[in-house]
Amino acid sequence: MIIPEYKKQLKISLKKAQGTLSKVDSMIEAEEYCPKTVQMISTVEGLLRGAKLKMLENHLQTCGAKAMASADEAGKAEFAKELVKVLDVSSRK
Repeated sequence: MIIPEYKKQLKISLKKAQGTLSKVDSMIEAEEYCPKTVQMISTVEGLLRGAKLKMLENHLQTCGAKAMASADEAGKAEFAKELVKVLDVSSRK
């Protein structure tokens, strides 16, 4: 489940990222000035990083809250392992 306000924010961020990425492709095709292109790529990275964090926040507030409120200790441990894995993978560059 995605919190409706988060879903709205995610969709906006992803549309902006798609539009900016399309602009990057055009800039490369036109062989525009490299630093401007790099700056646009950084913009896409920032938009995607923000979307990733919002998705993680959503997961914690929905699935995480449900898992931690459960009496199922194995489920809680599994959620914690999953969260550590996601954080590890998402922090790699």
